[in-house]
Amino acid sequence: IFLFNDITGHFADDLKRDNPFLVVDSDGHVRWIPPLVLKTMCDFTGNSQETEHCELKFGSWVYNANQLDLISKISSMDLEGYTANQVWDLESASVERHETKYDCCPEAFVDITYAIRFHTKSVWSLM
Repeated sequence: IFLFNDITGHFADDLKRDNPFLVVDSDGHVRWIPPLVLKTMCDFTGNSQETEHCELKFGSWVYNANQLDLISKISSMDLEGYTANQVWDLESASVERHETKYDCCPEAFVDITYAIRFHTKSVWSLM
């Protein structure tokens, strides 16, 4: 599994080195709990009046949906460990599963995308 918009270039290396924690349920489902910090880049408009949007897209370059079916059991991100920022207000954080067919291959590929929406706090709230 890769973070498609990883900016470090070492996402897969970190997974191999740190031996990710996997939980296997009795029904065969496997939960992946990676012990790592992610670094990604979001393309912002630069207009502080607008809501900004950033996506973290996880999937496989190699295994199709028949070989690796990614499933999210939640529809929004778990924000239990979220720490508020002095500059940004979090508006929403959602999770979506996508199946995409490419010209190269007859089978679909699955990704799980975490979408984060936020905006800058007003100047008055920063004072």
